[in-house]
Amino acid sequence: MSARPLPGPTWAWATGVGIVGAALVALMAWAIANNQTDGEPVGRIDLVARTGSMSLDLAPGDVLHFRLDGVFVTPPGGAKERRSDLGMALRASTLKVHLAEASGAIRETTCAAYVGGGRLGPIRETTIEQSMVTECELRVATAGRHTVSATVAWANGVVTHASSVQVNVARAGGR
Repeated sequence: MSARPLPGPTWAWATGVGIVGAALVALMAWAIANNQTDGEPVGRIDLVARTGSMSLDLAPGDVLHFRLDGVFVTPPGGAKERRSDLGMALRASTLKVHLAEASGAIRETTCAAYVGGGRLGPIRETTIEQSMVTECELRVATAGRHTVSATVAWANGVVTHASSVQVNVARAGGR
């Protein structure tokens, strides 16, 4: 009986490429999932104006989700240190969202302004652009025209040139 030869370097190379490819696909899927806010974007509330609100036609079971976007002032220094310091300050900041339902009921939720997901934009000499997924959500109880407003209590040291809340709606039953 003759012994069966061991697989050659071509087999090992192909296996390695397959494993690396699968890891990259998994990493891309994770990145996409952690940078997305559930639902369909329906509008934006300007947080700098502090008077921003928007009206939406909603149905029972619809769920509102929120994403914060901003351009933040940072002191000069290394990008990694500035990004880390800003991240800690944003985690200490809170987003508060109010929903005035058509029925007159008021619903609100408060959550951390930043939980670690999102997109980091340009890092300039004194500013960092950041998009942040939040864990805030509000489930709608009644049908009709509702008003959504939002405020952020920024932690000490957070200065923003521009900031807004993107409002997304996940429609009940996928409508």
